[in-house]
Amino acid sequence: MLDLLASEGFVQRIDLGSGISRYEPVHAGGEHHHHLVCDTCGKVEAFEDSQLEDAIHELERTSGYAVAGHDVVLHGACANCR
Repeated sequence: MLDLLASEGFVQRIDLGSGISRYEPVHAGGEHHHHLVCDTCGKVEAFEDSQLEDAIHELERTSGYAVAGHDVVLHGACANCR
């Protein structure tokens, strides 16, 4: 069912690695964020970074690619697991 909702554009599937996926609603206003994943406890946190978005748009401009979308998932250890 979630794959159907993703194909219709209502949710987006995010691959967090190690065979784990997460589904999140797609916002009409274009709200966009990325994810931090703790490889020890499994905690997932969303983050926004305007400089990262600017760098992706600059890469699009210089590469000639028309980027249709992107997901950034950073893996590591959260403050509690370090």
